[in-house]
Amino acid sequence: MFLKNTSPLKRSIILLFKRVVALLVLCMLAGEGLSQSLWKTVVRWIESTPEVDTCLIYSRPAHLSVELNSTMQNFTVGIGTDYSTRETADSSLQRANSTMDFSGGLKNSIGIGVGYGNLCLGYGLDVSRREQKKNKTFSLGFRGHKLGIGLNYYRLKNYAHSWTTVGEEGSAVYKHWERVSHNPCDVYRWSVDGYWSPNNRRFAYTAAYKSDMVQRHSAGGLLLGGSFLLSGMDCDASDQMFYSSGIKNYVFYQASLVAGYSYNWVLYHRDGYDAGREGMRNLTLNATVLPLLSIYNRIDLTPVVGGDAIKLGCPVSPDINACAAISYTYGRLFVSLQCSYSMLYFRSPSDLTPARVLLEERPIEEVSFHTTVQDWGVKVMGVWNF
Repeated sequence: MFLKNTSPLKRSIILLFKRVVALLVLCMLAGEGLSQSLWKTVVRWIESTPEVDTCLIYSRPAHLSVELNSTMQNFTVGIGTDYSTRETADSSLQRANSTMDFSGGLKNSIGIGVGYGNLCLGYGLDVSRREQKKNKTFSLGFRGHKLGIGLNYYRLKNYAHSWTTVGEEGSAVYKHWERVSHNPCDVYRWSVDGYWSPNNRRFAYTAAYKSDMVQRHSAGGLLLGGSFLLSGMDCDASDQMFYSSGIKNYVFYQASLVAGYSYNWVLYHRDGYDAGREGMRNLTLNATVLPLLSIYNRIDLTPVVGGDAIKLGCPVSPDINACAAISYTYGRLFVSLQCSYSMLYFRSPSDLTPARVLLEERPIEEVSFHTTVQDWGVKVMGVWNF
């Protein structure tokens, strides 16, 4: 009964979670020997001591760490639709444009995190709003010196703004109108990102972002990997924010290949008698640029009138991720200031027709859309290593 009343996306996530739990239980029940072997493999990977050039990199042994952080973040979505319409007094064919913008506003949050070896877990709660439902963030990751994978989630609510123009400004057929959603739109974002650092013996990619690695001398290296994004917006049906076509919400799916470069500038470094505790002093600046090539783009549009979602495959598109950080290590204390920016782009398929987006009942002959999703943030964190 619970799954029946939830959305298709939530049902898929719940079913996937149940299957993962069932698989883990089966592995544990398969035999004590297998479960112990699996557990030892996981622990060995979490606690693994990297094989590095110790003249360039210092690696802490696997110990518990606790993190406190404060984050400022903004998330924006812009959907532009171009179409030809005869919705004019003289029924002449005119070009029209409809644009919908959503901005989550500047979101301030505080968070906590715990780490052990390569494993890290974080949770954040919005403190900039007084709404009953607070915005939340969640992250889970395995971040090693060679490779890593992370799961990130956040959800936020805010009002959307849209405007539509028909014809050229100053002409007799020119029309312009705007609307603001009566109710806040609900936006969520799931992402899974993975990386591999080929130059991991001399370059510690995580040194400015995580407290277990310290870059002793400046070095850089390529980063290769991939990412998967699931992002959606759900607006109230009565608002019809999506280019006046009766669309209630959208869901984006995107899978990308990543190839970029990262560099650590060591501005100051000193090793004391006990480098892992009171003796270490280090100041490192990192800059990373990660271009993405999205090899799979899909957008699902849900009609206000109900029925199956409209699934549209979008062309391959280039995207960008970039981040920078400066960190200071003082014995067991690690402090970091981090900045990040990402831009994703979607455009409609070339064979898109008005009928495919439920516009066949209106005098519209051509339609296309493009979408830009931008996300930037600034994070300050302090970590204590036990």
